[in-house]
Amino acid sequence: GYTSSFAEANRNVVANQTILSGDIGGQNVYHVMVWAANDNSTGDVEGFIFEKGQADASNWGTSCNGLSIHRYYGGALYVVAGTLNIYDNIFRDNRAAYGGTLLIRESDANKPIVLKNVSGNLFLRNEGREGGGGALYIEYLHNTSTNPPIIENNLFKENSQTNSTSSSTGGGGIWINLSGYNFVIRYNTFVGNSASYRGAAITSKGN
Repeated sequence: GYTSSFAEANRNVVANQTILSGDIGGQNVYHVMVWAANDNSTGDVEGFIFEKGQADASNWGTSCNGLSIHRYYGGALYVVAGTLNIYDNIFRDNRAAYGGTLLIRESDANKPIVLKNVSGNLFLRNEGREGGGGALYIEYLHNTSTNPPIIENNLFKENSQTNSTSSSTGGGGIWINLSGYNFVIRYNTFVGNSASYRGAAITSKGN
C-alpha cells in the first residue's frame, strides 16, 4: 500500500497493490497465509490481494505454535488462533477442499479465535471443493457470546462449492457452523455464486 515512504498519509492500497500469490515458480502453496497467534494481541489483515492458494492435499499437514494445520483447509488465509480483523482485501482464484479462500476454525478451545470483523473484502472466483465455503468457511468458534463475528459489506462474486452433494456441504459464498453461538452477517452482496448441494450464497449449519 506504500510507495517509497511508509508514512500513513502516503498509503493507498488500490494504487499500490501488495499481491500475496500462492503461485511460486509454477507450484501452488497450500496456504498463502496462516494466522496462529499465540498471545492476546489484536492484528489486522488489511489491503492485500491473496491469489492462487491451493489447499488440496489429503493429509493434515503440519503444526504452528502447537496447533494443527490441515493442508486441505483455507487456500488463501487459514486462521486457527488469535484475535483479528480482516478488511479491504481481495481474495481471488484460490481453492481448497474446505474454505476455498478463507477458513476460520479453532484448533484448540484453550487458544480461541476472536474474529472481530470481516468487512469490505472482495471474494472473486474461489472454490471450495469437498466441504463447502467457496469463499468463507467458519467453524468451531467458542468465544462468540461477547465477541460475535461480524461479516459485513463484502462482495462475494462467482465463488463455488463443487464436487460433493453431502448434507454437510454447501455454501458457494459462505459456509458457517456455529450452532448455539452468535454471529452477524449483514449488508453483503452475492453475485453469481453456486453450490453443488445447497446454499449458492450461504449455508448455515446448526441453530
